[in-house]
Amino acid sequence: MASPLPVGEVLTRIPRGPVQRDVLLATGTAWALAAMEVLLISFTLPTMTEAWGLSGTAAGVLGSASLGGMVLGSPIGGRLGDSYGRLRTLQLMVAVYAVSAGLTALAGGLYSATLLRFLTGIGIGGTATATTVYLSEHLADDDRGRYLTYLDAFWAIGSIAAVLLAWVLLTPFAFSLPVGGFENWRLLFAVGATPILLVPLFGRFGDSPHYLADHGRETAARERLEAISRGNGAPLDLSAVRLVVRTAGDDDAGFKQLLSPSLARRTVVTSLAWFGTNLGFFGVFIWLPGAIGAAEFVGGTYQYLLLASVVQIPGYLSAAWLVDRVGAKRTLGGYLLLSGVGTYVFAAALPGVGFTPLSGFWPFLFGLLAASFFSVGAFGSLRAYTPAQFPTSLRSTGSGVAEGTGRIAGILGPIVAGSLVGSGYLLALAPLAVGFALAGALVFVFGTDADEFVSA
Repeated sequence: MASPLPVGEVLTRIPRGPVQRDVLLATGTAWALAAMEVLLISFTLPTMTEAWGLSGTAAGVLGSASLGGMVLGSPIGGRLGDSYGRLRTLQLMVAVYAVSAGLTALAGGLYSATLLRFLTGIGIGGTATATTVYLSEHLADDDRGRYLTYLDAFWAIGSIAAVLLAWVLLTPFAFSLPVGGFENWRLLFAVGATPILLVPLFGRFGDSPHYLADHGRETAARERLEAISRGNGAPLDLSAVRLVVRTAGDDDAGFKQLLSPSLARRTVVTSLAWFGTNLGFFGVFIWLPGAIGAAEFVGGTYQYLLLASVVQIPGYLSAAWLVDRVGAKRTLGGYLLLSGVGTYVFAAALPGVGFTPLSGFWPFLFGLLAASFFSVGAFGSLRAYTPAQFPTSLRSTGSGVAEGTGRIAGILGPIVAGSLVGSGYLLALAPLAVGFALAGALVFVFGTDADEFVSA
């Protein structure tokens, strides 16, 4: 009798086709809309602060509430994904952030808005983990790194959408008020409810074949693999094939398993990579409008923000190309180091810093574009790197813990920069540049590019 086959080996026999593209498009759309929702607060916060008479501290709490929710949402979503299914968790998390974002349009003050932003963050954090794991488990090994980097590239689309929406609705050129008596900033959050339309769309898909097999549901896993093969126009008859499944006697997965001797190094390195990437990215980009405005170079803030968002697309695509050719570890480490360089050049070029070799418009523009290009490329390659570090039974939990650790840094980054910005943007942004560089060095020295888990 033939030996049982791992799900990953069966997936390698199915040509890539419409099923993988549809899953990428659906999960990518959910991620793009989540990115838009994360960034909208940076544009609406000044208006909300003025409308409700908020103190600087209160405004800071409101601005970081969604990031606080993401700290919890990633590990919660990860654990739910391993326990109750990748697909159901994805639908739940998208619904949580869509409904909470939409209700923010009705917020009457600081407390209701902060609560709703926190709930939105929980949904977004869970969505980040769920989309990554669900897509990764529909891919053969050769496609996984590239497709997961493409998934993160949808962040750039969401960033562009956020800038354009804010530009249209919140600048002096915006149409004046509106529909149903809503202030324009409320319309931005109303748009944030649109992901609810994705929930029934996801219902057309089946759950991950890896998850089904890992939970002992061999027949369901086989049927899902056959459906994928039919959808790609190359039907396979797997009726005589036995799959590797997890039996009831196997050890239960849980958070504590992530620090077992076989996984501790992977868990720590991956979590610290997420920490450094989030520290640098959110620290820089939350303060980016202020830094660009202080520079007073030719052009307006929105033009530079849009340019920085557009350059993210080739940043992601270049990372996807390199992940396929040199591996996720080297791509991630290199892009993190270059993110640090770009951030430092941008900060040093700002007027008043007095660092002559890097002063002026062109170093400013180069540093801005390099920081944006390489930091999002780092996120894309990190998205490809993370699932390969954990076995199927812990893939969602491990990814969620690593991302949740990073979300803590997403809160700390803006606080660190904000506490130092009074002394100048170079001092404020330098620790973020160092955070990028240290994370890159850590990945190079201690990270692994092994992928023995993803085929299981």
